[in-house]
Amino acid sequence: MPGDSRLKPSTQRAFGSRKKRAWNKKAPATSAPSAAELESRPDPLDLPGTSTDDTVGPSSTSETLRVDAAYYSTAEQAQRVERSAQTKTVLSGKSATQRKFDLLGVSAECQTAKCDKCDAKSLSVRKATDKEYGLAPQDEGDTNWLATHECQRNIECNSGRMEVEAALTMFQRSWAKHGLRYTTVLSDGDSRTFHALSEAEVYGFIQIDKKDCINHVHKRMGAALRNLVDKKKAQGESLGGRGKLTQEKIKKIANYYGYALRSNINDVPAMKRAVEATLLHMTSTDDAPKHSKCPEGASSWCKYNRALANGESPPSHKNAVPACVGAALEPVFARLSDESLLARCCEGKTQNASESLHSVIWTQTSKNGNASLESVKRAAAEAVAIYNQGRRATNESIAATVASARTAPETPVMRESARLFPNIEEQERAVPPRA
Repeated sequence: MPGDSRLKPSTQRAFGSRKKRAWNKKAPATSAPSAAELESRPDPLDLPGTSTDDTVGPSSTSETLRVDAAYYSTAEQAQRVERSAQTKTVLSGKSATQRKFDLLGVSAECQTAKCDKCDAKSLSVRKATDKEYGLAPQDEGDTNWLATHECQRNIECNSGRMEVEAALTMFQRSWAKHGLRYTTVLSDGDSRTFHALSEAEVYGFIQIDKKDCINHVHKRMGAALRNLVDKKKAQGESLGGRGKLTQEKIKKIANYYGYALRSNINDVPAMKRAVEATLLHMTSTDDAPKHSKCPEGASSWCKYNRALANGESPPSHKNAVPACVGAALEPVFARLSDESLLARCCEGKTQNASESLHSVIWTQTSKNGNASLESVKRAAAEAVAIYNQGRRATNESIAATVASARTAPETPVMRESARLFPNIEEQERAVPPRA
């Protein structure tokens, strides 16, 4: 009975769920009841405490302590079948990702569909509407709220274009607002912003240079090697495993690449030579040593050249990369040692300052949930103040501003709070200070 789909959820919960059998225990031997046993069993409608009418409601008594089965009526069952068919029709032509977002968005539809203008121009994953799923219409309170809602949308593009539009806005107003031109863009490898600025010619004939964050260039080596292993595995070739490109080996190669970049700042030829020496050093063997591009002298990181400089016999080459793996690594090292790429990151600039500011911003407003435009503006303004002058000075300046000028509530939330709690300020002043 608990598994009967005709029962209402309250009835199913009352009867409880069947206990699962342990995996290491055999199921008890059961036999079908005989005809005599079936005839001797009483009819459920003849038991005490039951009701033969069609009304739905509790009819259990204290004498029998029974829970009667409250079934769906014919109209309710037909409505459930109709809604299920409508849901299947809506979701049948969508991908798995779209079905997931649609189902998750049903309960939040009255909050996500803030205005028709936003829904018509939104390019994100579309939420399912109440009409499609056969849900009940919104109540009068939601309708009134929707009619008086003021949309906070301030950009007409998808999420992938937001960074480009923000860069165009900041560059186009830099001369009029600050009297300067931004002639260099420090990017993380994404070229859409740089291409958009170059095509827009925001400063006329003045060209804008592109620089790459050295930390992001360093990460490209690890990503390229992991993609190479997956690609070769799909083609039937194995580059992973013992003695080849394991995850630990990939981390070491990426660290060697980062060391080659950071140890030759502002010297593109030396940086290129150090990157090439990394591959040659790893593929060297006792029969074919390849240390011509490794640093020479007694202080060299190369054990082979260091031993030669000290007049000692070179050590044997252990854990050398196999020839097949070295041949597969050559295109990756050739691409990541290109002089144009190294020239963009040779100054050793990073986005650490920007990442630090972003971390301060999103500690004020979490990125895990939705936030209004005013909340994000407040978080950005407070983060800039904390980043520039510290938290203590920021708190003191905010307290002085609030104490000197108390303005009337402007946001809908503040107006509603003032209406519900008109004497909140007097109550706060009446609270005695802590000892």
